[in-house]
Amino acid sequence: MTRKPPPESGRFKSPNSGNPRGRPKKIRQPPLSPIDTVLSETVTALQDGMQRDLTLQDAVEFSLLKEAFAGKKMAQRKIMTMIEKRHAARIKKNGALPRNPNIPCLTEFDPRNADAPLLLLGIAALEKFETVDLLKLNLWAVQAALSRWRGRARPNPDEISSIRSATRESDKLRWPRRWNDE
Repeated sequence: MTRKPPPESGRFKSPNSGNPRGRPKKIRQPPLSPIDTVLSETVTALQDGMQRDLTLQDAVEFSLLKEAFAGKKMAQRKIMTMIEKRHAARIKKNGALPRNPNIPCLTEFDPRNADAPLLLLGIAALEKFETVDLLKLNLWAVQAALSRWRGRARPNPDEISSIRSATRESDKLRWPRRWNDE
């Protein structure tokens, strides 16, 4: 039994074929670098008292995270860099990330919200004044700020009084020499 060709109306026109886009191109995976090969190896790790199979990369990341939580600054910087790179990659892939409208943002004004960092960094210290603890700036911090007071007019007497009252050991304050000339 011989097969008849399809009718003219059902055939493709001369320059066109039945596969206008052609055969799909083969997607080639880039060759893995030696470090990628090593990081993709599976290791057995003890985590929370249980053995788990992890890739070496995951094990390194967990170890880095553990060090960051322990307070090691270099590990914290590495973790922040990793987070920023992943965030940038997500934005590049998906466009800008939508904000979650279900998370309320509560803010309140607290005039003492900077006290803890100032104390921690040694910029300020608490002084007892009658029944109240006053936060006063350490002498070295005020001296550093005064040395950077370039290009601005000399403070007026009220500002000088305010600087003195907010400084510990204000009698030892050394005012910039250029102010003596004014």
